[in-house]
Amino acid sequence: EPTCTDKGEETRKCARCDATETREVAALGHDWGAWETVTAAEIGKDGLDRRVCARCGVEETRVTHVDTVKDRSVQFVVYEGMHYLVHLDGYDYTIYSKNTKAIQWYSTAPLTFEVVTDREWKYDGFVVLVNQEELAPNADGSYTLPAGTNFKMISVAPVLNLPAVDDTDPTPSGSGACPFCGKVHPAHLWGRIVALFHQIFYFFARLFGKR
Repeated sequence: EPTCTDKGEETRKCARCDATETREVAALGHDWGAWETVTAAEIGKDGLDRRVCARCGVEETRVTHVDTVKDRSVQFVVYEGMHYLVHLDGYDYTIYSKNTKAIQWYSTAPLTFEVVTDREWKYDGFVVLVNQEELAPNADGSYTLPAGTNFKMISVAPVLNLPAVDDTDPTPSGSGACPFCGKVHPAHLWGRIVALFHQIFYFFARLFGKR
């Protein structure tokens, strides 16, 4: 029988004269599984991956490296009365100006930053957007871009100072439900904008006698 690395042989015999004939069978080759990480690579330190042949059980390893070239960037959009505190390569970089260029960071490392507002900040709060999609904060209030992400634009959508409660009760009540549509609008920016338009619409509806 052939194995992963050794050739095999087949034989056949004539039924009349007992003559035999043989031929070579090619080796099967290894049936490799997926690569698994044994030791994760770090900047300045090699890692190790391995894979196992499902047929014969032999293992193969490979050394992995981390690309130390900074090949990712992020552009921060700054609002008046606000700046970002960026934690990058063990240092903090504070971004104040709208003219700040894109910040570079290692593609294999996450990028963490904070949003800081001064006393003159005129909004009730803010929502952090990454390419116009909301980014959830960490437990300590900071924000993190995961490793390996491509170009990102970070911006802040200011939150208007409107009442907003949990979006759980679909009926009007004293809990803060919209008096016109009966729904409770969530606290993020778009929910607050919808709540504002509903308040304006309800005001004119009552003004002209429509309830």
